[in-house]
Amino acid sequence: MKNIIPSLWFSDNNCEEALNYYVSIFPNSEVTSIEYYPDESLNEQFKGMAGKVIHA
Repeated sequence: MKNIIPSLWFSDNNCEEALNYYVSIFPNSEVTSIEYYPDESLNEQFKGMAGKVIHA
């Protein structure tokens, strides 16, 4: 059987909540990593994004 690897986009800052939900309903699933936006002081483009999920 092939694995399912979903790719989802979230714009309402609820990505981490969705990750936890999907892991809870699909047996043998897991989140293997989460990367967050860095502090906005590092780059002006990150303004308002610090601490939000970039990808997981």
